[in-house]
Amino acid sequence: MIKYYNFISYIIFGVILFLSGSFHILKDSSLYVFFYLFLVIFCSLLGFNSVFNIKNKLSYVLFYVLFFASTLSYFINFENTAVISYLRFYSILYVSLIISEKVKFKHFAKIYVNFFYFLAIFSLIIKLTTTFYTDFSTFFPQFTSERGVVFIDYFFASLHEHNIARINGFFWEPGINVSFNSIALLINSIYFSKGLTDKKNIFFILILLFSGSFAGYILFIIFYLIRSNIYSNTRQLVNIFIFIFLIFFIANFEIFINFLVSINEEIFSKLYNESISLNTRINSPYIDFLIFSENPFFGTGISQYYANFELYKLDDFILESQTSTLTYFIASTGFMGFALILTLLYKTFQLSKLNSFASFWFILFIFFILSKEPHQNFLLTFILLNYFVNINIKSINLYVIRKSIV
Repeated sequence: MIKYYNFISYIIFGVILFLSGSFHILKDSSLYVFFYLFLVIFCSLLGFNSVFNIKNKLSYVLFYVLFFASTLSYFINFENTAVISYLRFYSILYVSLIISEKVKFKHFAKIYVNFFYFLAIFSLIIKLTTTFYTDFSTFFPQFTSERGVVFIDYFFASLHEHNIARINGFFWEPGINVSFNSIALLINSIYFSKGLTDKKNIFFILILLFSGSFAGYILFIIFYLIRSNIYSNTRQLVNIFIFIFLIFFIANFEIFINFLVSINEEIFSKLYNESISLNTRINSPYIDFLIFSENPFFGTGISQYYANFELYKLDDFILESQTSTLTYFIASTGFMGFALILTLLYKTFQLSKLNSFASFWFILFIFFILSKEPHQNFLLTFILLNYFVNINIKSINLYVIRKSIV
């Protein structure tokens, strides 16, 4: 019975990954409808009444605020042509709430870590094979996305034809891959294994360092600071030194960047001012606030948001696409879109009573991920956020956080 339960759990988790930035969705967008319909039915059987049986949990507050804000924005902005987009968002809110309510985090975390452990091994094997045998990719199918990017499809991983050195993993770009792998590393280190030399941690770290995404380096550093403050009881002096170093780094940004570029130009050149990658991360939230200023009370609505964003892209802004999840909700739903940021800050404030420095690095970890990629349509992200905001602070041991699993 337990094996059957675990098998179903991995199948469900695989479906969740398909709906969280998977490259497979780029091949056939109709998969969205099928998988969401499947999960909505599954979750309705699992516990439909949970949505109406309101509990004193932040996940319920987040669910109802975002649901009400998006619905209000839908009617105010007359977005009758965007029904599918709203239904998808409602499905994300509904499924993420039911799963986080009905599935214990210990079980979900185990499935999460094991699944990404397998994906990390598979991705690294593909990277090594294509590095030493360049014709290996010719044995696998390819497809072209709407943006003209050619993907090599290995089913459990993909590579961009124009740059096979970067590891996309199960996703459409390396940035998303390192984000979810860094979370796997954090969960495994806190709840299942203290040591960095744990075999699963080693593979997660390899993904962060060799995916070809600069974000992987940043996430690894932040992860290490979180871990150090939890397990090693890092002295405040060390944290203060790090803060001073960050200020010094910002003040001498160009000197540091030139040095890093001399080490690895492909990865660190993204930090140049003229880099489209850096400008995208900076300009995307700025444009979101410009859109928010046009309609601060109710936002623009989902479909009009993307239309407005595309107009700003033509207005002398250097960027590729929308990336900031946090500011997206502010622009699309108005003032109530601040609910996500405020909920995360409130939970961090609670955690700060136990370990102020660890909580600071942790919220930086979350905000960094949610600012560099558009997670608003990623089901897995909302499930993780629901688990996080429902952490029982009173049950957390300062140095052994794994005891906080409920």
